[in-house]
Formats: sequence, C-alpha cells, structure tokens
Amino acid sequence: MEKAVMHRVESDALREKMTAELDAGRYECLICVDTIKVEAETWACGTCHVVMHLSCLKEWVERTACDGGWQCPHCQHVYLEPLRSLIYKCFCGKTQRPTASAYATPHTCEKLCGKIRKGTPCPHACQDPCHPGPCRPCPLRSPEKQCHCGKLAYVTACSEKDDGRSCGELCNKVLSCGQHRCEAVCHPGPCEPCGEEYPQRCFCGRVDGEERPCATAQEGPSGTLGTFSCKDRCGHRLGCGNHSCTLVCHAGECPPCPTDPAFLKTCACGKTPLTMLSAPARKSCQDPVPVCKNVCGKPLACGKHTCTRTCHEGPCGPCQAPTSLECRCGGKRVMVTCEDARAPAGTVVQTIVAAVEKKKEFDIFAGGGKKKGKGGGGKKPQGGGAVSEAITLPLTCATRCRDQKTCRKHTCDQVCCPLRGKEHLCTIPCGKPLSCGLHRCERLCHLGRCPPCLESSFTELECACGATAIEPPVPCGTPPPACPLQCRIPRPCGHAANHQCHFGDCPPCTEMVIKNCASHGTPCAWLVPCHLKEVTCKQRCGKKLVCGKHVCQRPCHVGACSPCGRQCEEKLAGCGHPCGQPCHNGPCSPCTRSAILECSCGKNTRLVTCGMRHEELIECSECSGASSSSASSSSSSS
Repeated sequence: MEKAVMHRVESDALREKMTAELDAGRYECLICVDTIKVEAETWACGTCHVVMHLSCLKEWVERTACDGGWQCPHCQHVYLEPLRSLIYKCFCGKTQRPTASAYATPHTCEKLCGKIRKGTPCPHACQDPCHPGPCRPCPLRSPEKQCHCGKLAYVTACSEKDDGRSCGELCNKVLSCGQHRCEAVCHPGPCEPCGEEYPQRCFCGRVDGEERPCATAQEGPSGTLGTFSCKDRCGHRLGCGNHSCTLVCHAGECPPCPTDPAFLKTCACGKTPLTMLSAPARKSCQDPVPVCKNVCGKPLACGKHTCTRTCHEGPCGPCQAPTSLECRCGGKRVMVTCEDARAPAGTVVQTIVAAVEKKKEFDIFAGGGKKKGKGGGGKKPQGGGAVSEAITLPLTCATRCRDQKTCRKHTCDQVCCPLRGKEHLCTIPCGKPLSCGLHRCERLCHLGRCPPCLESSFTELECACGATAIEPPVPCGTPPPACPLQCRIPRPCGHAANHQCHFGDCPPCTEMVIKNCASHGTPCAWLVPCHLKEVTCKQRCGKKLVCGKHVCQRPCHVGACSPCGRQCEEKLAGCGHPCGQPCHNGPCSPCTRSAILECSCGKNTRLVTCGMRHEELIECSECSGASSSSASSSSSSS
C-alpha cells in the first residue's frame, strides 16, 4: 500500500513539473540539452514520458538502430517501429502536428486523453485533457475482493496494483488428500501437498507398511485396499485359476483370462470363428487355441508392420521386416531389420545388405565430383553382394561437411552433419571491435558491418578541467566535449598557457624568448620559441680541438666538436720527414718509412726502417780487411 501511494505521488509530481516547464519554455531536450520551443516538433516516450526534439530522436535512431529495433535514450525501452513512422503527435496521440494554443500546454490538443493506464488493472480510460507525463490514477474503486483464503473482504483504488492480500489467519483449506487441512498462514496460490506420512499398501499387496506421504495416495475402486502401485507385475490368480495377471500392479479387479473358453470365440489370430474350424471344443483355458491358415496380421511392437506368420498361438515376436536406415546427413543408407532400427543408441546391429547407397547430390563430396556410371564404380562384393556388416547405432558416415555457413567466412567441419545441404547458422561470436573502440560485437558471426555500440553511460562526460560536461545518457564512443576555456595546467617554463582545455600533454610553448648560443654561450641576436632547448648562431665554432693545434671549423653546433681530420705536420727528429699521422696531441711516433743503410766502404747495403738506421751497423769482409791492412801498415812503419 505504501509503494502504491509513493508511486502516485511521484507520478503527480512528474506530470506537474513537465507541465510547468513546457508552459514556461524551460523544458530541455534530453539529447541536445536545448530548451524545447512551442513551435518545435517533439516526441515523448510512452514508458518514461521524457520529451525530446523529434529531429534529435531521428538522428539518435539512425546512429543506434540495429536489427532488434532502437532504444529510448533515457529509459532504454526497445521500440520496433521504423524510423519513417516517427511523426509529430500530441501527447495523447490523437492529433498529428497539433497547433499551439495560448490557453493550453504546448504540444497538446483539446481532446480528452483517453489512454489506458499501462501496468495497472484499471480498464477505464483517462478523462483528463491531453497532457504530458503519466496519467492520474483512476478515481474509481475496484469491486469487492477477498483475501487468499477467502475470509477477509476488501476494496482498493481501481488503478492500484493488487496481487492479493493475506488476512494473517490460518488457511484451513482442505488439502488434495481430502483428509487434512492446510495449517499455513493465508497464502497465495494452491496449498502445498499434504506432508503427513502413514503406512500404505500397494494394490497388489507385495509392498505393505511403507511410509509414504499422504499426497501420493491414489484412490482405487471401492473395496481396494492399496493406495499406490509398486510398478511390479500384478501376479494375482485370474478367475480361471490357471493363469496369473500380467498387468503392472493396478487398482481394481484383474481382467478375465484371455484364453477362457467363455470369452475366446475365434482362432489365435482372431480372423476365423471357432465354429468354422474343425477343431474339438475347448473346455479349459489350458486347451490349445485352434489356428487357421490365414496370415496372423496382428500389429507388431514397432507399430508400422504386422505379423506375416501363419495364424499361431503365443506372441508374434520381434519385427523382422527390412527397413532402410539413413545416416544423419543422408549420405549413407543401409538395410536392417525393423527391430534393430528401434534399438537404443550404442547398440551394435547387423545389416542385411552391405552395399551402401549414396545420394547423387552428395557424390561430389565423396569422389571428387565424379558420378558413378557403368563400370566406373567400386568393386562389387563377391557372392552376389549379400554380405552383412556390423554397425553401431545411430548410423553415421565418415563424410565431412564442407558447406559454407551464413557468415560466408567459415565452413562446417562436422562429420556426418545433419544440416548438410541446408542453411548452417554460424555460432562463432563475432568479437570484432566496435566503432567506440571499447567494446566488441556480441552478435554471432555475420555479414556486413557490425552495428553501433548500444552501451550508454549514465555519468556525466566532462572535459579535462571539468568545466564543460555532457549530461547522461552518453552513448558509448562519444568524444569528450570541446571546452572553450584555456588550459589550466602550469607550464614548467613559467609562461601562461595560450591553448584551450585538452587531454594529454600540453603542446610546446611558443613564447618568443632570447637564449644563449650552444657553442659560444653568448645571447643570440634574435628571438626563438621557448620550447627549443639549444640554439645555434650559425657562425664558425672556433673551439680548440682535442689535438690542441687546430680549431673547429664547423658552424656553431650542439654537442662536442668532431675529431680533427688533418695530418700532423711536425718534422721528425733525426730524419726530418713529416709525421704523416692523424693530428694528435703529444710527441710523434718514430718514423716508419724505409731507408737504405750502407756499410763504411759503401759496397754493402740493407733496407731498414728510417727511425732505426742510426742504431744498426753493417759489417762486411772488405771493410774489416781494409781496416786490418791499415792497422798492420801503421805498425810496420812504426
């Protein structure tokens, strides 16, 4: 009762609020967040009653509609009506393109509403003039109602939902057993089955004293002692005293003996009266039943064929009629007995004919498209072809299906497919990323483009600074709103931002400043953007190189100078040759050029390194002989 009153108060408040805002021109469209003017064409949801521009709604439907219809932007109620059926109507729907009146709420007509209050048991139409929002509750009263057990009478408002009331007393209805009463508090629906248990006896008497619920007891004919069936064979002696009942444990008396002479007046098959047969009269049910020369013709257990034996006594036996058994895809067919064809799954049976019949439309899958003609098939089995083979039920073939599925991307790979030659619905999830970039397509694999993402967020979508926002619901994939305010993130350089609010890193600072040259360290003579870290003046660098003898000839540059690429021009000591090595710092290395070294007499020579010629001496026999002769002559003269 409290929920009904609360719902009525909320409905009245919503209707009054919508009427006041439409009259004052302050009602905002849910999609474009602009006020709805008197001359604008509108559309109102029949579930949540929210009003929006018709043009905005059509744009919404074009962006979000899919095969299953389109949803209300506010309450997500699904509509199946096509886009072309959306036209401008008044709130009650009776007038198309209503004209504005100074004495009525905008977008209403002058007729009575006449709507049936949805979601309520009220059958009366609304008698208020055409209005926005939900209809007022029906002022009439409902007919007199009773509580669940029927002891308490009450009435409610006509439009109030009522699922029945409980008086709070014991139900006390007679239960289905007819012996006990319901002890639960007044409740909806039928009473629970009787839970009382007592010893019971089955109809045939084999089971006696079993504790069973009272609700399971069955009423038999008068004089029946049992209350349930034990599902065993009855076994009671029939009236003949010779045979027993073959029925399942049952209520009531057993049927008469089927072979009693008082009841059996025909032969075993029932086609010929005993009076037409030259057989001795039967005196007992144990006497043999006469037979005729006709075919038995009784229906067999399969329900399709009849017994083909000559009139006989006793059961007809299993059906041995040949039956064609086909695999699931229809590509293989064998002949088995009717009894074997009805065997449960997993049973191994023998075929009558081992030759497999294949449909012509499936030959392309089995033999590369070659049809079987005269002399072109496989080898026939010897001995007339009547060879039996063992098969396991259900019958399947080894042919793999290659039919294309409905998505035109995947093919069926099932062995002995039951849908072979028919339409194959692709059951693989699509899973492609949707246009929003956040979700994936949840439909089954399909043709064409994926539908737009139907997810919506019911939180505000704000810009980076939070000053600008889009009101919910926000369709998935909607970009953040463009904020007209300047960025509030402070720059490391200290300059003020000169760009709009944004997400991510700020763009480089373009404020023009004076910076020092990278090579000389002196201020440049022109302004450069603040974000440039190092500036060059385009003059010659002039810094001392690593060699210490030359200066950098490159234009002003960033980073270390390049190594000196010249040759050392220093004269080597002793030989006077130029150094010739790359320009370096420190003393030069010894000369590595080749030189000719002569002995003292000048007759013998040797090729040596220029830097080592002062350290080596050449000795020869002539030089040593000349020196010894000169030494002897000097001694003799002395």
